[in-house]
Amino acid sequence: MFPRRCFSVGRNIYSSHSGLRTMMRINFKTYYTEENIHVKEKTTSPRSDIYFSRTPKSCLVSSPATHAYAIANPEKECSEDAFFILDENTFGIADGVGVWSEMGINSSIYSQSLLNHIEDYIREKEDCTLYEALVYGYSKNVKAKIKGSSTVCLAKIIGRDLHALNLGDSSFAIFRDNRLIYQSEVQSHSFNYPYQLGTGGDSPASAHCIQCTLQQDDLIVMATDGLFDNLFNDEIEDVIKASSSDEIATNLAVSAMASACSAQKDTPFSEKVAEETDQIWRGGKLDDITVVTHIVS
Repeated sequence: MFPRRCFSVGRNIYSSHSGLRTMMRINFKTYYTEENIHVKEKTTSPRSDIYFSRTPKSCLVSSPATHAYAIANPEKECSEDAFFILDENTFGIADGVGVWSEMGINSSIYSQSLLNHIEDYIREKEDCTLYEALVYGYSKNVKAKIKGSSTVCLAKIIGRDLHALNLGDSSFAIFRDNRLIYQSEVQSHSFNYPYQLGTGGDSPASAHCIQCTLQQDDLIVMATDGLFDNLFNDEIEDVIKASSSDEIATNLAVSAMASACSAQKDTPFSEKVAEETDQIWRGGKLDDITVVTHIVS
């Protein structure tokens, strides 16, 4: 049986995170500042993708239409999320299930390797489907006997058609005129127990494959659950309205991390805990947060 996500009820995340130095309000968003956390790194590599191994606490990747920003859980040494951006119109994220660390397994290796193989396959076979790429990446990890598990979300834009695939509780959403018009369905076996590829996990055949037609200037926001667990949809809309196109990914990730570090704020995660368990939870859920945004040309 593969694991549920880490979830410790009754622990005050804010007070346990002694490294959190200050909280300050600036316009619509809350920023956090912490020594050794507020770091940006841009890639100068010919490849446009970034995979996390032992990365800085935050990472920024930008191109004309597609932007990504990732922040590691400040209680961890590195992020278990991974993402890639390929030729602007193809991108994906994977979220390694962190509870494997309790068994001595680094789940970031699984998520990194999965996306690396998926991207290589798409580079080689431009006309392939996302499902074919997912099966290839999954099979390569099986052959390499890589332990761990990960959720995954992929997107490929051909003209105005969006082809997407999602397995687990990472997700993508489409915004038109700053309003949410669609969000992919989260796949969970039960509370905090997402579908996941990997050791003892789900089959690639469990993935949802989605196709829809986009309009010019539609915004796609793809993110790991660290975003959607910590910001409500109307808060995401507010951040989008107040941000320039090249700042949306950054502002969403930073705002979500501020919410994750709060011990008092109402969050989607605190509502889920109240609805699906007999526990009381205040504040956000501390997690890795990765956001990729794309504006349709």
